[in-house]
Amino acid sequence: MITVDLVKETLLQTAAISNPRSPISSFQNIDIERTPGRILFRAQSSAIIMENSIDVPGDESWMVSANADKARRLIQSLPGDYQICHRKDRLIAGNETNSYELCHQEDPAKRVYKYELPENMIDLPFDLYSGLKNAKPYILKSAEIKPVLNTITLFPQEEGLFAVATDGFVLYEKQLYHEPVLTHPISIDSNIIFSPDTEYSISTVNNFNKFFIKSQNQVIIHNTLTTPFPSYRQFMRFHKTTPPIIFDYLEMESALQRLMIYANYNLSKSCLIECVEGGLRLTTADSLSKESGEEFIHAEGQEKDKKMRVNIPYFLQALKTLRNDLQLYLSEAVYMSNKHEIITIMPMGE
Repeated sequence: MITVDLVKETLLQTAAISNPRSPISSFQNIDIERTPGRILFRAQSSAIIMENSIDVPGDESWMVSANADKARRLIQSLPGDYQICHRKDRLIAGNETNSYELCHQEDPAKRVYKYELPENMIDLPFDLYSGLKNAKPYILKSAEIKPVLNTITLFPQEEGLFAVATDGFVLYEKQLYHEPVLTHPISIDSNIIFSPDTEYSISTVNNFNKFFIKSQNQVIIHNTLTTPFPSYRQFMRFHKTTPPIIFDYLEMESALQRLMIYANYNLSKSCLIECVEGGLRLTTADSLSKESGEEFIHAEGQEKDKKMRVNIPYFLQALKTLRNDLQLYLSEAVYMSNKHEIITIMPMGE
């Protein structure tokens, strides 16, 4: 017996890739394919084809190609114990008194394209889910002009493989593995949801300008970006010419949250960080009423008279990401790091 609860998470994750406003029919739909012991959900956008599957009892075989937005909204609204069955090219969800249908669309042009997986796949020696999850806050949510700003790039370097993301103002970098693993950078759409504690493989060369990622229950076919991620290390690397500034995380977080009360009323949502004797002075002001807020943070290692203006929401997000073993440097930009991650926040004008 297949219930709504059994398929809901997988169907919603797959349907999220589709685009209900696209003029291309196959981009609006989701293919639901039943094979013995398994049910597969397949959807696509202009850049991605995603296939997710789950194990289910029974040996039926059928396929329904339905509107993804309608299927998503229907499954989201139904009680979890509603049963799902297939009758005469219709997918039916219901109980003894209520039923809802999704009709199969016969037109092949409305179906999601199926690719054969290449042979040149290598196993990734790290958890892809945990490796990329911290990068998501640092991408641009809508980046139609520059798609690279809506991706997380796997960037091979001599010292290892790194995950890199930016929205143009903040740059995030995390070391995923101590070896390069890949031969060239690969940019992954940030909307893709990977499963935790799952082994993934990835294709090492382009196949028809696409690369492939797969696990036991997931296959992703992803277009290669025509504008690859820039050589970020030209401005990412910085010299630790001074010791890191050491401060109490909770003291800094609570101070910034109070300053946001004033910063919310200025366009830059910023504060000025000044290195003074014994710590850091943070100030901001309401640009309309001219009311101001000031905080003093006890710190060590600061370079006296050094000052920099920084966006408070970016600073708070970086604190939340790095939290453990956090180190702060004020140089050409604001650099915050822990053992495996570095966040660069571009300074703002006075």
